[in-house]
Amino acid sequence: MGTTTVKAVVLDADGREHPVGSVATPWRAVPTGAEAAPEDLVAVALAAIRLALGNAPEGRVVACGVTGMAEAGVLLDGRGTPVAPVIAWYDRRGGEQGRRLAAELPGFGRRTGLPPGPLCSLAKQAWLAEQGIRGARWLNVPEWVVHRLGGDQVAELSLASRTGFLEVGRRAWWPDALAWLGAPPGYLPEPRPAGTFAGRCVMAEAAGAVLTVAGHDHPCAGLGAGATGPGDVLDSCGTAEALVLAVEPPVPAPKVELAVSRGLTVGWHVLPGRQAVMAGFESGRLLEAGKATAEELAAVAARLLHSMEDLFGPAGRLVVVGGAARRPDVQDAKHRALGAFEQPDVVEAGAVGAALLGGRAAGLSFDSVAERPQAPRL
Repeated sequence: MGTTTVKAVVLDADGREHPVGSVATPWRAVPTGAEAAPEDLVAVALAAIRLALGNAPEGRVVACGVTGMAEAGVLLDGRGTPVAPVIAWYDRRGGEQGRRLAAELPGFGRRTGLPPGPLCSLAKQAWLAEQGIRGARWLNVPEWVVHRLGGDQVAELSLASRTGFLEVGRRAWWPDALAWLGAPPGYLPEPRPAGTFAGRCVMAEAAGAVLTVAGHDHPCAGLGAGATGPGDVLDSCGTAEALVLAVEPPVPAPKVELAVSRGLTVGWHVLPGRQAVMAGFESGRLLEAGKATAEELAAVAARLLHSMEDLFGPAGRLVVVGGAARRPDVQDAKHRALGAFEQPDVVEAGAVGAALLGGRAAGLSFDSVAERPQAPRL
């Protein structure tokens, strides 16, 4: 469930990736950014799945994992009906509320691993509440899609890490954040790791397939690209660009606070028992709009990588994936700014990672697929 397009991919029993099904994400422009109807997101997810299945050999669908954008989500009433549109993560709504987080929730960065600001889900939901729009339950977009495919209403840890509600060190919801919003009991499901069984699909073409929430798309792409070893850094270049490093937990709270002060975030990875140190910025959007050059954006990535290495040690392999990374000018700029890197032979790393986690939820081994041979260093 991407910011620009919703993509689906089929992996066969041998781990082969079949041609992608892709549909534009159905945002509608508003003065502050963009929003979408929750059911429209479900409709395009179904369309992308059907396109992908049409590109694949005949066979039974065993499992389905859904990954996607973080921060954006669906507010539901007590009957499970959406009461508000999905506000895009980059939308400016929640700016004032985000600015209040630091003053009104002391220790926000230390506890959540996020900077106080409008990006996190908490700020957007506070904006809705101040418009008189409240709900009984909130689900991130991939969690919503899994639910509408027939799964339970579940929360996943890597997505929960981007909300501002999760106390990262405890892997549990932060009572002070829920109280600040005025959230009712049961507002958020208990968070669970990516790749956990979440029900079975009711879509006719994949009836009975095991469902899982495969988490935040950037760390999920790390799994799909095989960037899972100690010191591996994924550079995921989509509408937003993210550098992702998997580290052993726990990251001590003082180090979390220091990381946040340097422009990094600390949450949970889709890999079992790993935390994710991330740094992100809107590179793809700026590049397409002609507001920044590939060289300028590569320099930003290099500065963020340096901050990451300064706190967490030297990076090992640098693995680059994503649509923007296929551009020759981006490749050249990254080579000059970041040095040698690898581009694995995978078209949609995030969707592949989601499929692998779906297989895990169904009890299948995904190690041999995740450890696919690496492409030559560039």
